[in-house]
Amino acid sequence: RSLDESFDRVNTQYFAGRMTRPRLCWSPVRARRIVGTYQERSDRMVITRRLDSARIPEFVLDFVMYHELLHKALGVGRRQDGRRRVHGPEFRRLERRFHGYREAEEWLTRL
Repeated sequence: RSLDESFDRVNTQYFAGRMTRPRLCWSPVRARRIVGTYQERSDRMVITRRLDSARIPEFVLDFVMYHELLHKALGVGRRQDGRRRVHGPEFRRLERRFHGYREAEEWLTRL
């Protein structure tokens, strides 16, 4: 799989091509729990190698890309008590806009 191609598809479809490309890389290990992470300070996205497989549908990789790009777009919010909120209500609302959201979530739970 190509992370650059996934970024291009997601950026075009969901961000009207306005998102700047972060540094994209596959994780050095096949993480089981964490499928992706966006590191704001270095503008770097790391995706688990478990998604770099022909047996995983392309839309599953694109969903993880979209999820991480939402982190880039929205940044980290704060709760009323000052603690970080990375998956707040707005994030979840936008996340559900992904075409194939439920199917992608199902695939990820089976990894």
